[in-house]
Amino acid sequence: ILLYDLASARALELRRAVHECHIHVIKFAHAQPHLLLTSSFDGSAKLLDLRASAPAWHARLGAPLVTACWSPDDSAVLVAGVDNHVLQLQSADGRPFL
Repeated sequence: ILLYDLASARALELRRAVHECHIHVIKFAHAQPHLLLTSSFDGSAKLLDLRASAPAWHARLGAPLVTACWSPDDSAVLVAGVDNHVLQLQSADGRPFL
């Protein structure tokens, strides 16, 4: 993942090996611009805190993931795979909502 500053049109940071396969979705949190949600064809979703070097959490779901999105208040994320399985995760730690 290569992050750019659009105002200055320059690259800020390169994150390598975030996933083992193609990243399909990258979404910033609504109210916390340092949080970045990713989902990948490797079957995992990750929450990156851009202030830290390691992911905040990593959830492995199995099937390749095709979408991910934040709840309006950033308290949860939804991820969905090619198997039509949708899972709601707590954004704080990546655990499924029960």
